[in-house]
Order: sequence, then structure tokens, then C-alpha cells
Amino acid sequence: MRDLKDGIRALVRIDWNGHVHKRFRGTDADKRYANEVAVLKILEQRNCPYVPRLLAEHPEELYFVSSNCGSPAQNLPQQKVASIFAELERDFGVRHGDAEARNITYSSALGRFCVIDFELSEILEWPSLWVCPAEENPLPCAVMKDEIAKENRKGLNRKRSSSRAWPWIAVSVMVLCLLVVLFSPLAGKIKRAFVEMKRGEAVIGVDETDLERKIEHRLRSEIEQDWQNKIRNLEKKLAEYESDQRPEPPLETSTAVSGVDVRKLRSGIPFVSNVEVVEGVLASSERIAEKSYTANYSVKINLPKPAESLAELKKNSPELDKILLGLPTLLEKAVVSPRFKELYNNKIKRLRQDATNLNELLSKHNLYDLETMLHLQSPTTKRRAFLMQSEMDVVSDGSDGDRLPSMPDEIVNSTNYQPFTSYGWKKQTTTPNPMVVGWEKRVANATEELAVATTTSERKTWLRDRIAYLKRGIADLKARSFLIADHDPFIVMPVHLLSANDPFAPKIGDYAVVIYQGKLYPCIVGDGGPTYKVGEGSLRLAKELNPRTTPYSRPESDLKITYLVFPGSREEQRSAPDYAAWARRCGELLEEIGGIGSDYKLHEWSNTLPPPAP
Repeated sequence: MRDLKDGIRALVRIDWNGHVHKRFRGTDADKRYANEVAVLKILEQRNCPYVPRLLAEHPEELYFVSSNCGSPAQNLPQQKVASIFAELERDFGVRHGDAEARNITYSSALGRFCVIDFELSEILEWPSLWVCPAEENPLPCAVMKDEIAKENRKGLNRKRSSSRAWPWIAVSVMVLCLLVVLFSPLAGKIKRAFVEMKRGEAVIGVDETDLERKIEHRLRSEIEQDWQNKIRNLEKKLAEYESDQRPEPPLETSTAVSGVDVRKLRSGIPFVSNVEVVEGVLASSERIAEKSYTANYSVKINLPKPAESLAELKKNSPELDKILLGLPTLLEKAVVSPRFKELYNNKIKRLRQDATNLNELLSKHNLYDLETMLHLQSPTTKRRAFLMQSEMDVVSDGSDGDRLPSMPDEIVNSTNYQPFTSYGWKKQTTTPNPMVVGWEKRVANATEELAVATTTSERKTWLRDRIAYLKRGIADLKARSFLIADHDPFIVMPVHLLSANDPFAPKIGDYAVVIYQGKLYPCIVGDGGPTYKVGEGSLRLAKELNPRTTPYSRPESDLKITYLVFPGSREEQRSAPDYAAWARRCGELLEEIGGIGSDYKLHEWSNTLPPPAP
């Protein structure tokens, strides 16, 4: 089994069947065990679908086994965390008692967020007849049976063979198991992260709907990629077992010495390995001694401080005070955005998770990709501005049948190209989006495979989910238009920043100005990106900064790009890009914070889209 958490209050482990084993310890362990078991039983009686199911109880050992509710859901906005726990209390009568993000997971099987760790929870008084909150009539909820609990119970009661297989057989079985899991309800279904909106809550806004799609796409990509990596690693181990003919090195005196090796990982992190050898006792004793053969893995990080002074800002942009005439005054009462610390905390969380799983770590380049985030406000006009210094990665997403009715076949048929951006508007013509053809072809291929008699049930489950996802996308492509990264200048901000309840936080559609090498580029905030990195712009914008830019080569790798966003400046009605109007509005907003120097002007964007057919 693999450790998930080894704390002073509990040891949590996961077995090869995906079951979670939780052993209580420390203060009041017996009371906490009894309380969590009671709460989980109540939640099962009340048909709560997004909590663990009890599979086995061992009260004499303060230990139980439960179903798996997925992986930790990192970087959730606080308002989303609060709404999940409020939903649990409102709909199922349980007050959690430790309502923190660490107790929320995301289950790809359920396609939603789940809640775990109920040892401090409180069961509230609730009617014996369970009623759906969304129903007008007091009828019992029609809740689907929990598929995970069924599968887990089957697995828990399954007889295990007592004989030991050869290593290559074990690895083969692991590969087959992972392939089954990949296409099964346990991990093959990635659904929208926020679909469980209840009646009585606020109506989902355009921003939230668009960000949901971004989160869904990212979760699908990350989880499928994660499983593919695991399968490749296991297949590699299998190949090594079958083909490794290398003889064992001879035992020499030189092998039993301490040594230190210093290397630099591909990610740019210096790596120091130290093998320490001490005299021991008999091998038969050392074999069973817990601490005879151990390894320690430690990652040291210097957490950066944000640039706050004019001198620090000019380090990466020497002309900044000449470009932004009001900057010295704005900096007098500037405040470091809390999103600066939040973003680096997101990076640390990701590093901790990757280090725990011995995954490849975030590169040094991507760790230190943010120089500062500042909240600025004019003392006279009260105009707010959000200033950020970073690099620029390249985004090449988006599509719009009204303005670009045809796209290259390699893009139309690509399974990786994302045809949406968070900024979108209602279609104005009947010209179809060119990406629809490729997506409909994928639906047809999946439907054809679904009808084949030899297709496994697990694969069929994955195909049905995939078809539903593609059909949702096709409906959106037929109804709306989106920015096109090849032609439209826009920047990308982390989704947790876009969803923050903060008057200085950028939102989709807000006007922005990118400052680089003495030039100013007007644009808008057009899309949402990962929560652990910053500094992204459309391919059109990036190529203007550096003509040698490609989708795989950024225009600037150092933290020399200044992003200036004007929160609250977006238009009430979204529409297709009007570059001249964008420039005019950005010019007006710059005047409201002090204006720009006489030697500088805003870049004038030309229309690079092909002319419409006659």
C-alpha cells in the first residue's frame, strides 16, 4: 500500500484496489473514529453521492476501509470551498467541522468535487423522510447507486492468490489494471467541475461558465496524461524485466564507501545525492530492521519577495517611469496583491504533491516566473490598475466561423487544439465554425467504436462520456464565437485570479496594456490559464513582441514584460474584436492613471484575418 497521509492524528494509505485505509491515532482517537464512522453511515443512508463509502470497520484497531473519492482538489477559490461545505450541510444535514480546502477532492468517476475526513463533523437533526431540495413535492430522492462502492466491495471480498508471481507477471498485471482503470468509471470520466449547482444559488454567469469549460479541459488533459505516463512507466519496467541481461556488478571494497554526487536536473534544479554507509550487524537482522536501508528526499526553495519600489520595477523595464508618467505617484500607496503569495503557494502545493509522488518537479524557470503583482489606484480619478511583471508563454487557442470560416486540416482534426477561449460572444452569421467538422468526426468515430461487439464495457463507458463532452463543445461552437490567438491580441490570467472576489482582480474582457522594450500593446484579458503559473499571451501578441516567436517558442523568457490590467473596465456587451476601439479605450484608461510619455504611443493593430469571400 502507498501512504497518502502520515500525520499525528491518522495514517491514511491506499491499496492496489484503490481502497482507502484510515487508522486513527493520537488524542481522542477512539472518539474521532466512532464519530467518522457514524457520520459516513448517516451520509450513506441519506444517499449523499460525493463522500466515501464505508467498506470495512475494525473498531478494536480504530481503523476502517472506505471507497476512494479521487485526488486533492488544489487551488480552489475560497467561495467555492465554502459553497461545497454549505451544500453538504444544507442538502444532507452534516456540518463538517473542518471546512478547509484540504478536505475536498475531485473524483473523475463522479465528475465533481467530493468531501472527506469527517472525524470532527456534526450530524444535524433531519427529517426521516429524505426530500430532494430541488423538488416541490416531498418525494424521496432518486439517487443513483454508488458505482465506486460496488466495485470496491467486490474488490475487497475478492480472494487473493497466495502464490507469488514472477516480477514480469506482476508488472503485466499492473499494466492491465491501469488500462482497465483508465477506461472505467473509476478514472475515465472527467466531467465539469461545477455542474452540481443547486436551485436557490446564484445563476451561473458567463465568466463562470467559460472558466468551468477551461477547468474541465484541463482536468481531462491532466488526468489522462497522468494515466498514460503511469502506463508507459510500467511498460518500461516490464521491458526491463524481460530484456535486462546485465550481470550484477562484482562486490568490491570500493562499493562499500560513502559518496556524494552533484548534478543538475533537466528542470534546472541542482541535485545532490549522498550515499552514507555505516557498519551494521548480520544481514539477516538488517533485512528486517526498519531503519537499516532508508532514503531521504528533500527540496529546498527560496520563496521570492515581490518587487515594490520603482527601482525594483525598473530592473526589468528601465523605461517604465518614462512610459507611465503617474507611476511614481501610484507606487506611493501601492499594495502587493494577495494573489502574489497565493500563486507561489499554489506552486509549493504542486511541488509538494509531485515530490511526494516522486514525479518530475516544476522547473526552476516556471517556479520563478512572477516578479510582482501590485494593486495601484490613482489618488485623483480613483481608477484601479493591476500591475504584473513576468515572462510570456504562447497561447494558440480559439476559433470563430464568422471571421475565419476555414482552418488548416491539422488543426481541425487535432485532438489537442482548444477551439474555445473564455472570452466569447453570440455568433452573428450562419457560417459554421470550422472546428465543428473535426469534433463531429470524433463523435462519429466514437459512436462507431461504441457499436462494435468486442468493445469492452469499460471502454464503452469512457466513449459515452467522451461523446457527451464533444457534443457539449459542438453546441457551444455552433452558438458562439471566440477569440483567435493567431489573429487577436489578448493575455491570459490564472483562473483563480479571474474568479477572485477582489476589486483589483482582472476579469475576462478587462482592458489591458502590455509594456515591453519601450512599446505599449493594447489588448484585453481573453482567457484563463493554470493556477500555478503566469505570463501568457496570444500568438498574435507574442509575435509582435518578437517576430521569431512560434507556438513552442516564447517571445521573452526573462521577467521583462509588464502587464497592466484595468479591473472593472470590460464592456457590458461582448462582441467581436475592434482593435481601434480597444486602443482608444486603453488610451483613455492610461490617462486616468497619469498618462504616458510624449515619446511613446500605443501600438496600432492591423487586421490579419483573410477578407470574407464575396
